[in-house]
Amino acid sequence: MTITGDYLKRGLQTLCELHPELLGEARGSGLFCAVTAVNMEVRDKLIVMMRNQGVESGGSGSATIRLRPALIFTPKDAEIFLNILHKCVVELEEEGYHTKFGGEWSTTHPSIARKNKFTPIDNKESTAVGHT
Repeated sequence: MTITGDYLKRGLQTLCELHPELLGEARGSGLFCAVTAVNMEVRDKLIVMMRNQGVESGGSGSATIRLRPALIFTPKDAEIFLNILHKCVVELEEEGYHTKFGGEWSTTHPSIARKNKFTPIDNKESTAVGHT
């Protein structure tokens, strides 16, 4: 679980760096990981898009996507998930979501300082595993 969890978390962090206008902080412990979307609309759209591709995930708080995979989840499964999430985020960018919502971080999540990097959320929206 540690190897897969670390791989999954690093992959989510990389996606946040690649798509900072739509994805914020990636966090988690083991296989229980979460990533914050810019707002609820983007989060819900990503969940539906991933579900249509066979990925089960859920929403938490105001804009968090949480993952609770089975314990048999392997690094290969994590790679498949990360590729699907990346594909979905790219589709949203192609639909213009990154320009539509890119400036919302400061109003939707006032505790996130959006300069050149993200800071941890401190609004008790979710704990390290994505729920309170």
